Amino acid sequence: MRHSILTAAAATATLLVAPVAAHANTVPNWDRHMLLDTAEGAHFEIDMGRIAERHAVSAEARRVARLMVVDHSGELHAVRALAKKLGVALPDHPSVLERHEISGVAAHSGRAFDRAYARLEVADHVRDTQTADGELAEGGRSDVKAFAARYRKVYLRHLAAFRKLARDVHAW
Repeated sequence: MRHSILTAAAATATLLVAPVAAHANTVPNWDRHMLLDTAEGAHFEIDMGRIAERHAVSAEARRVARLMVVDHSGELHAVRALAKKLGVALPDHPSVLERHEISGVAAHSGRAFDRAYARLEVADHVRDTQTADGELAEGGRSDVKAFAARYRKVYLRHLAAFRKLARDVHAW
């Protein structure tokens, strides 16, 4: 009798856990990391953009900062929807490294802030483009690859805007 009760309990537990475990395993690691990195990056861009809107000296830096807040807010909304559909939990803040980068740029003032912001964002959008390229080459899920392809175009537009800003503020 005790064996029957334990077997029934184990079967019930398996039924309750199995759908969650099966759902969690449907997202390959490469795709999962793409979603996690994208969420952290979107939080980074929104936070850094808001700081730049307040602290940038040039009108162009403030304009590009506003573009980052708007575009990456949309990206964050889209990655959250995709992650929810796939059962992937996302972070609610930038990574530790990204928070360190934000504080490093925020420590500057005046034109030095604009130059540091432009340099940081050029490098960041190069990495974002490379991450999207990696997903397109190695990703396993077509929906995550489609997301990467869509936002790769956005990253390239942002990269061009920050390269122009870097030239304008003499960041090189």
